[in-house]
Amino acid sequence: MRLASLAALLAGSTLFAADPKTDAERLNGTWVFDAYQMSRTSGLAQVWGSVVTVADGKFSITKVYGAKQPFGGTLTVDEAKKAIDFKTDLFDLSSEGMPLKLSPCTIPALYKLDGDTLTLALELNTAAKRPTDFNVVKKRDVVLTLKRAPKDFKAFPDELKVTVVGPDGKPAGGVLVGGYMHHEKRLQLTDKDGKPLVIDLTGMTPEKLEKELEKMPDDKQVKEYLRRTLTPPPGTVRDADTGWSMYHVQTAAADGTVKLKASSDGAQTGTLIARDPAKKLMGVAALSPWRVLSGEVTVKLQPECRVTVDGTCADIAKSGVKMEDSFNSYAMTADGQQIAFCGAKDGKLEFLLPPGEYTLFVYGSEAMGEKTVTLSVPKDQSECAAPPVDLPATGLHKLIGKPAPELTGVAGWKGDAVKLSDLKGKVVLLEFWGYWCGPCIGSMPVLYDLHDTFKDQGLVIVGIHIDADGEVTTAKELDEKLARYKKDVWKDRDLPFASALTSGKQTESGARGKLADVYGIRGYPSTVLIDRDGKVVGKFHARDTKTAIAAMERILKAEKK
Repeated sequence: MRLASLAALLAGSTLFAADPKTDAERLNGTWVFDAYQMSRTSGLAQVWGSVVTVADGKFSITKVYGAKQPFGGTLTVDEAKKAIDFKTDLFDLSSEGMPLKLSPCTIPALYKLDGDTLTLALELNTAAKRPTDFNVVKKRDVVLTLKRAPKDFKAFPDELKVTVVGPDGKPAGGVLVGGYMHHEKRLQLTDKDGKPLVIDLTGMTPEKLEKELEKMPDDKQVKEYLRRTLTPPPGTVRDADTGWSMYHVQTAAADGTVKLKASSDGAQTGTLIARDPAKKLMGVAALSPWRVLSGEVTVKLQPECRVTVDGTCADIAKSGVKMEDSFNSYAMTADGQQIAFCGAKDGKLEFLLPPGEYTLFVYGSEAMGEKTVTLSVPKDQSECAAPPVDLPATGLHKLIGKPAPELTGVAGWKGDAVKLSDLKGKVVLLEFWGYWCGPCIGSMPVLYDLHDTFKDQGLVIVGIHIDADGEVTTAKELDEKLARYKKDVWKDRDLPFASALTSGKQTESGARGKLADVYGIRGYPSTVLIDRDGKVVGKFHARDTKTAIAAMERILKAEKK
């Protein structure tokens, strides 16, 4: 009887009782993001101030794309398979001035629930498939890590206290604390005659820079970029000797502390950088919304190392086609949070980093693809050379000198249908654009000017409109999307040339649709130049009227010879 009574007592004890809650019930509550891992970088900046609320099979996420209205829907949990299906509501941001509407869809995900930590694996795609694991492989793969917010959580703190300590652990005053670094030392540009122009900013004065700018085409954006780089605005510190600029900079007080606005001042970049240029000490601390909740973070300085990396492209070297691309690269924390950017046409890349393990993302602007590699920075070395990174050639480079692929898979046309084979004898510009792309809309008047100036001199412009989410398959639907821009940006003018309407459904390579994939298009807007023989020449870069007209005059003149 005693044993039976004891067994009954233990069975009713909360100490030994199983948790009666299901995973669906455990998900109820408020969550904040701690990690947002994508295939090549972190997406935390997209959800920095977001709060996720789950309640009885419904979810909502605040501040998606900075919107005032929450993004939400319902969710169902299959605890046996550790699977979640998120059924989203319509998310229409047109009322907030953004041409974005996400149609209702189901996003299948895997989940892991470990106490107050929730990990989700999913694809950012309206036609997504459920992942089979938590590895980030494809471009649209995402792994999210969320932490349950404290019970007294109401809002993120306004300030973040940063304490910088030296290698000895003692407070380090006078140190620069910022959120991002950018390297710009030597630029290889083109002068007014189309000849190479090298501008070395090392030791250059503003007066000397202006003399160099007189040799350039009238490209206001590039010129202003160079002026800002040489003479940066307040909050940016540029090291003239090394070419490194540091953004959102404040100087630590004598006790090693500095206070930042948690929603700006570099905190939202996801990475804090502390640097003492005189002593060549540096520290990096990765941030997240969850980590910001504490209101404090410590950055430890270590001897910095100048890391050099050679970017190469064997595919282009073997082809014999002239290299017109540039190498670009980001040094990131192991979980993909950006620390610094460096670009170089000759592939000579470099970074300043403290010892540790990092990820390096290297990519070309147009003719080269991309590659992500690990980067290990050793201790007690002021300089080190990382292994070379060889990039593959893209589809566009492989097309140079070959007949331009015909425009296939077109859902409809705004204007008369066009066949490239019928345009031989003309110089053709293929403009890859979309109503959802601000720079595309903003630079369209330049194409209007090109069309007006050269339509009777052998130039034909053909638009390739890339759809966002299956919403534009007819000219009428495109007109509805463009109505506001015609009035505000295009001065009530309609497109003066034909535009093919194509699907933006992502391909295996990550391109927006088959035509973009065939032509190797990754950035928007992108303009492809085709000669009078119907062969691909490469990209046409000019984005201001004066430069574009001068460039097209040279092209048409050369094509007549």
